[in-house]
Amino acid sequence: MQISRHWRLNANRYRLEGYNINNTKSVQARPVNIEAAAEVVQAAQSDIKAEKQAERQVVAA
Repeated sequence: MQISRHWRLNANRYRLEGYNINNTKSVQARPVNIEAAAEVVQAAQSDIKAEKQAERQVVAA
């Protein structure tokens, strides 16, 4: 393990911060909201497609 990573992750390792979802308590990493993540990815993909189309129009002109 890299030394810098070790020191950076020390706080996460020893600080037991949990979360509570639907009365289920856990100290593991918080789960990712899959629906919200999918919307972000879809928005990014549509932005990339729009940029590529704009580049093609500039090159064609």
